Amino acid sequence: MDSELYSFRLFTIVEYSIISLFIFKLIESNQFKNIIKLGSITFLLAAILDIYTSSFTDFDSLPTGLESILILAYCLFFIYERITSTSFSFNGTVWITTGFILFFSGTFFLFILSQNNFKDSSFILTYGYIVAIFSIIKNIFITIGIATETNSSKGTNHKLQKA
Repeated sequence: MDSELYSFRLFTIVEYSIISLFIFKLIESNQFKNIIKLGSITFLLAAILDIYTSSFTDFDSLPTGLESILILAYCLFFIYERITSTSFSFNGTVWITTGFILFFSGTFFLFILSQNNFKDSSFILTYGYIVAIFSIIKNIFITIGIATETNSSKGTNHKLQKA
């Protein structure tokens, strides 16, 4: 169980880094990009602090909760930026960020509660089901987003070939 919880800590850091970089590349506003940079520094400090102050037998509730809040904020920044733009379209990146919003908002309180309840076997079972359900929902939205982008790319290439 110790190595599994250590893996959770590493997974949280990698997951945050990849999703933040993805959203950072999508956002156009320098102000929002600076917020992501500041949030990333805060997250990394919290993750390092958690590694040094918590036992590896404890769930990494602080970094995971902070990750959820930050990713939600970044996704909402992105959606806000897209909605307020003059050429808003519900493209693949909007589908993908919507999936992230659903996942992290659906599991946020669960991650916060995990710190004190992760040793309870019934909680772990419920935790697994809830995370799996929201992960499936997130993956469906990511799949729709990728399919949307693939279809729009094929349509663009097809138009170019006819010209």
